[in-house]
Amino acid sequence: MNDSKLLPITWFWNSNIHKFIPESVLDCLDKEIQEKIGKNQFEKGLIGDDSLSRKDLEYRDTEVFMFDSIHWFSGILFNIGLASNIQAEWNFGVHSPQCLQIGIYRENQHYQWHSDWAPLMRDPNIRKISVVCMLSDKQDYTGGALEVEGVGEVEMNRGDIVVFPSLVPHKVHPVSSGTRKTATLWIIGNRSF
Repeated sequence: MNDSKLLPITWFWNSNIHKFIPESVLDCLDKEIQEKIGKNQFEKGLIGDDSLSRKDLEYRDTEVFMFDSIHWFSGILFNIGLASNIQAEWNFGVHSPQCLQIGIYRENQHYQWHSDWAPLMRDPNIRKISVVCMLSDKQDYTGGALEVEGVGEVEMNRGDIVVFPSLVPHKVHPVSSGTRKTATLWIIGNRSF
């Protein structure tokens, strides 16, 4: 149940999931991320769906790498997303994680207003729940706030998690300095909610 008087029922962020992920776990994930960075395996984030996806640096300027849905960190975020689905009383019909996206935002990088679900895709499944874990400490970057429509800017530190329905518009403001890293997992289900 959403006990907050400030947040709408369509959005959930429980203060109990601040610093939810232990530092040692985040350090393990960070080692994998640094390895991918060292091998130059990140690429520019795309916008659009499937064959229509494209680069548009005015709209989205970030670097991403995808781990598959069975990555060990996907399992952690998947369970948090499932619990949020119940606690926020969305009760969306979901069945599996889609993939784990590691996003890196450097100076001036950003992502304009968007939602994570893609109702026009031909896939029989759609994204229903977005789970975002902050991987950077607040002192690692300035700017780069996550803003969720109807809620405003969400302050996050390393290990904090935010969960919201994938259809809710959100954006990442430009990073002023430093590097902002996140892990995002999408939980999918069939087209009926």
